Amino acid sequence: MAKKAEIGMRVKIARGTSNGEDGALQHAIWIAGEVPAGSTGTVVAGSLDGTLQIVWDHGPEPKAGYEFGVGRLAFEVEEIGQ
Repeated sequence: MAKKAEIGMRVKIARGTSNGEDGALQHAIWIAGEVPAGSTGTVVAGSLDGTLQIVWDHGPEPKAGYEFGVGRLAFEVEEIGQ
């Protein structure tokens, strides 16, 4: 079972989204946009649906009206140390 994400948690895109064939892409695919593998960020706020918002240290901003969010750490996203 995946660990629940929490506000203040540092996270990293450890691998891209599975392409369903031979592994993973070079980026994680979110409805908010793509985040390159290796990106690090911080879970900063909650939203009405219980998803927590991630702000990346460098790089992409989400598409208007969306957020880079995660409720539980999963295939692409892993917790990292402070």
